[in-house]
Amino acid sequence: MRLINLLAEEGIITELDVSSKTELLRRISDTLAKCYPSFNADEIFQVLMEREKLGSTGVGDGIAIPHGKLPEDRFSSEPLPILLFARSLRGIDFDAMDSKPVYLIFALIAPENYPGMHLKVLAKIARLLKNKEVQEKLLLAKTRKEILEIINQYDNGS
Repeated sequence: MRLINLLAEEGIITELDVSSKTELLRRISDTLAKCYPSFNADEIFQVLMEREKLGSTGVGDGIAIPHGKLPEDRFSSEPLPILLFARSLRGIDFDAMDSKPVYLIFALIAPENYPGMHLKVLAKIARLLKNKEVQEKLLLAKTRKEILEIINQYDNGS
């Protein structure tokens, strides 16, 4: 499963204009609901906030991977996770593990009856963003298409 197949071009926010984790999660929720009409923004926001109560998904090194699960019936006929990519050039306080601002964000919403799929996608995102070259390129990309090309180039598909 390739990340590029789970990410709509409209699900890429090239410059976030938010100043808090709550604002960020609201913006993510609103954008995902616009990209995928079978999802409700409030429901996405709630599931992301609930996950954050368990511990920050700000993994450090300027990266956050907020994620959650929703009932399978919200997904299309093939229950594939959905992704959103966002970045902030000035950084957002996200209560990250290293207490540093977050610049690169991947949000994941997965069907709740597929925990293996959820974990596999989280691992792929973490591997992708662990690469410093990818981080730099994602921060410097000018357009959504460039961001998609970078993700496509560095996602090994396994």
